[in-house]
Parts: sequence; structure tokens; C-alpha cells
Amino acid sequence: MEKTKGTFFSVGVKEEYRGRRIGTSLIHAICDIFVANGLRYARLEVRNSNKRAQKLYRSIGFVPCWTEKNITQMERTGW
Repeated sequence: MEKTKGTFFSVGVKEEYRGRRIGTSLIHAICDIFVANGLRYARLEVRNSNKRAQKLYRSIGFVPCWTEKNITQMERTGW
């Protein structure tokens, strides 16, 4: 991993808790930790079929970097 880039490996919210902005809060908290530790970029992978998660990540500022088979990698820069 690059010294200025943090990577998400898995973030999820149980179905019965979705729609309460818990995922948004989790992502913001993780990004805050990245910033506090001097990281300038965040990267994650999301299944192409998970449109809800992709919409969430885009709303927080992540953009797709590349797509391979069933996975899209997204990145956020410029805190």
C-alpha cells in the first residue's frame, strides 16, 4: 500500500439497518481516520451489481478508477 493511500477492504450494514445513513457515517469516519494519519487518498472495491453502494460512494466523492470482471475500484482524492 502506498504511504499516502488508504484502502477499504470491507464495509457493510445489515439489511434491517440500511437507509439510516449508517454506511455514510462509517465511510466518513474511516476517511477521517485516514486524514488524521496523513493519508491523502482512499480506495475501495465494490461489486458491479451493488448499485446502492456505488451510489453511496459517489455521493461521498469516490469516482470509479477501473472495472474488472465483477468489481469496480473507486478512489477519492483531495480531502
